[in-house]
Amino acid sequence: MSQLGIVLEADAYFHELITEAIQKRKMNPSKDTEFYLVNLLKQFILTENLFSRNTEGKLKDQPLALLLKEAVEEEEPSVQSLLYRRLGDVALYLSGVFQENLSRRNIDLGYSIGIGKVAYSQALMRVEEDSLKIALSEIGSDFGPYVEVISVVGEKTLPRTNESDLLKLYEVWMNTGSERAKKLLNRAGIQTASSYPAQKKKIN
Repeated sequence: MSQLGIVLEADAYFHELITEAIQKRKMNPSKDTEFYLVNLLKQFILTENLFSRNTEGKLKDQPLALLLKEAVEEEEPSVQSLLYRRLGDVALYLSGVFQENLSRRNIDLGYSIGIGKVAYSQALMRVEEDSLKIALSEIGSDFGPYVEVISVVGEKTLPRTNESDLLKLYEVWMNTGSERAKKLLNRAGIQTASSYPAQKKKIN
């Protein structure tokens, strides 16, 4: 298969998964947002794209706080916009696909979601392309539910460890409204409210 064929096949595959996850969440994003999410998943097919590189070209794992610091301190507007977008993308993907990894590193999911929201809101103020503005606005204002969308896709594309930690499951539900987490909690005898707490407050 040609390289173009592989790219088109990946587009179709991820678009199908994104559409299915969005429908389960009963969300109605724009085509621009769907396209943005497909591209994000394609970008992070290679896990190394989640990492930065040092001056020697070696991969380095930078905490979200350091990525935020780097974006805040960047003086070139165009570069700053890219840094904020990358921070938002990394936070969204990590929060959705690597929740267990965040938990093991004692990183609160709500903290990761909060940084992602801030990153996209800052990037939104610096981009000019209309389609990007729409995508960043929609994802940034509804970051928790989009984390769940990415999580659903991640379960179908990556091997996952069974989550038996009820406190962690409750944290996931508290921050994203995950139907999967809710069902597992209910199955364990823990009842949840009809709407998740993150819907009742906004992170500025």
